[in-house]
Amino acid sequence: MTPVLPATAEPTPDLIRQLRHRLAATRLAAVRTLAKLGAGAGETTNALTSSLNDDDDDVREAAARAIGQCGPAAVPAMARMLGNKDKYVRRHAVWGLGRIGPRAVAALTDLCRALKDADPRTATGAAQAIGEMGEAGAPAVADLAEAMRGTNVVLCRIAAKALSMIGPPALPTLLAHLGHHDPFVKGEAAVAVGWMGPAAAAAVGPLADIL
Repeated sequence: MTPVLPATAEPTPDLIRQLRHRLAATRLAAVRTLAKLGAGAGETTNALTSSLNDDDDDVREAAARAIGQCGPAAVPAMARMLGNKDKYVRRHAVWGLGRIGPRAVAALTDLCRALKDADPRTATGAAQAIGEMGEAGAPAVADLAEAMRGTNVVLCRIAAKALSMIGPPALPTLLAHLGHHDPFVKGEAAVAVGWMGPAAAAAVGPLADIL
């Protein structure tokens, strides 16, 4: 049975009941229909959240993707998704939070924890999401600096980029990493300083010393 999109802008009790249907195909169709009802509707987000622990992989991922498109109203739900056991749910959470930018700052603490996620794509996505917050992400500077010094070179690069996007509050940290013993970390710090442009004028001397 394929759910029919309701004429109203709110999910119907029938659609919500279908999220518990015995057939995964019906549950998946219900999730996709709910996703079409409009980003940000609280009732829609709540209904989709119930499917994040579905037994079916496709249902879980479809629900996570839909919540990631729901905008600022879904930030609390996406923050909780960062603790989900399914890595694909966590990946959609960091992607969704990154799209929201500074308005996702309420999830900053959760994103900092996600920098240490066992799934590399979740960790790098968390760094990118923090960077998209700009200066609002300044409380995460120390966590991003720690991520730069880890063994994941991709995470190092994206964390450095995130620090450059935070801007002046992150400049002292990037300057400190210009003297790091690891050439890769030092190089990424230098690139990040370059991305900051004129705001990083204080780095001219340290960069000249590296040359």
